[in-house]
Amino acid sequence: MWRWVFCGLWFPLLLGAQPTPDVFDLARKGSEEAVRLVLATQPRAFDCVSPAGFTPLILACYKGNTPVVKVLLEAGVAVNYTSDQGTALMAAVVRGNAEVVGLLLNAKADPNLTDVQGNTALHFAVQFKNTVIIQQLLAHGARRDAKDGKGMTAFEYAVQSGDEAIIALLKG
Repeated sequence: MWRWVFCGLWFPLLLGAQPTPDVFDLARKGSEEAVRLVLATQPRAFDCVSPAGFTPLILACYKGNTPVVKVLLEAGVAVNYTSDQGTALMAAVVRGNAEVVGLLLNAKADPNLTDVQGNTALHFAVQFKNTVIIQQLLAHGARRDAKDGKGMTAFEYAVQSGDEAIIALLKG
């Protein structure tokens, strides 16, 4: 019995077959080189969604894996895919990663997409009080008047917080 299990597990490797890489793990903590190797033989390997509803790009953005984000964007993965929790852009905003936010916006990420609660990336940037990212989003067309599911705009959240710098940015 154990002999058959052993053979069954290792037989494909003995024949030279490569195990299927976990593209979600590669996105979270893999290297640029590892992702490029997968893309060289499987160009669409990262065009998928996890059972939790996340794309590899969303995971790479959330984990701040900037080299992998760059490779995935070069490979042409869907930059505007929206999960229940939002987009890759929202993940980068929540993590406060201005570099990744810039990469995504330059790759035509839409700053006005919403999550299931109606939040835009600008709502998150205001809630996390990140003036650099707020400026990036506004420069790329983020709508100041977009309302979330509670009927609130990013400006209204800024007023609630009392953050004068953010209020001034949003008055623009």
